Amino acid sequence: MLVGLNSKDDAAVYRVTDDLAAIQTVDFLTPIVDDAFTFGRIAAATALSDIYAMGVKPDLVLNLLCFNSAELELETANDILAGGADAIIESGAVLAGGQTNEDSIPKYGLCVTAFAPIGKILTNSGAKPGDVIILSKAIGTGVIMAALRANSVSEDAVNSAISQMCRLNKYAAEALEGFEVHACTDVTGFGLAGHLLELANASGVTVEIDYSAVPKLPQVNELSEKEYFPCKAYDNLKYIKENLSTEGIEAHKVLLLTDPQTSGGLLFCLPEDKAQAALENLKKHDPDSAVIGRVTVRGNHAILVIG
Repeated sequence: MLVGLNSKDDAAVYRVTDDLAAIQTVDFLTPIVDDAFTFGRIAAATALSDIYAMGVKPDLVLNLLCFNSAELELETANDILAGGADAIIESGAVLAGGQTNEDSIPKYGLCVTAFAPIGKILTNSGAKPGDVIILSKAIGTGVIMAALRANSVSEDAVNSAISQMCRLNKYAAEALEGFEVHACTDVTGFGLAGHLLELANASGVTVEIDYSAVPKLPQVNELSEKEYFPCKAYDNLKYIKENLSTEGIEAHKVLLLTDPQTSGGLLFCLPEDKAQAALENLKKHDPDSAVIGRVTVRGNHAILVIG
C-alpha cells in the first residue's frame, strides 16, 4: 500500500509491479437534483473526480445503485444509470457492471479503478512553501441547493450550479499535464477549507487563502449573507475551526469556505512561475479557475484566510 488512510488522500494507491500501481476509490450520493439522468451524471462525475485528483485517468468502473422498486418506476433507475454511463463514456473508462440493492432512499455512485506508473501519481502531501494554489471550479453548490429548497434562488443560478456539477474534472487534470504540480486534491463534502486542511496537514505546511480571489457561483455571495447554508457547513466548521485563522473575516464568509461541495473543482499546488500558464490552460474548459492563495511554512494554523 503506497497511499492509504494516513494522509486522508482522495484514493488508495497499491503497488502492482515495481513501476505500476492501482489507484482505487468509491463514492456515492443521494439525489441532489430531481432529474434522474442529471443526478446520475453528477454522482458519476463526483466519483470520477477522486481519480483525476490523483493525476491519473480512470480505467475500470463498477456501478453502485440503491433503489426502492416499490415506490419508483424502473425507468427512473434506468435514467440514473444512463446519466452515470454518459459521464463514464466521456471519461474513457470501461463500465463493467456493478451492484444494485433495495433501499428506501435512492443512492448512486461508482467504484473506480485506474492503473498508472507510480511516478505519475499525485497526492495531497507534496505541497511546498512558495507554491501557489489554483482552484478549477467556483464554490457554492451547497448554498445554492439549500436556497433552492427554500425557493429563494434564481433559475439561472441553479442552472449554473448544475452545469458545473455535471462537468468532469477530466479537463482540469488534462490541462495541467506536463506542469510541475506538487500536490492535488478535489473539493467535495468537507468544503474548500476542509480539503485545504487535509492538504496542509499531509504536506506539513500552512495555506494562505485570499477570500476575495475564491471564485463563487452566481448569487452565492448574496445567499451566504442570508445564511442559506446546509447543516453540513456548520459541522465542517466545527471540525476545522481550531486549525483555521480568520481574524477580521465575516462569519458568513467563513461558512462559505466550509460549504460542502458536490462535484467541486480540483486544487493544484505548483510553483508560482508556472501558475499563469497553468491558469490559461485551465480556463479553456473551466472558466472560473483562479489562483486563490499560496503555501507557506507551517505556522500556528494550517489555514490562514485573508481578504
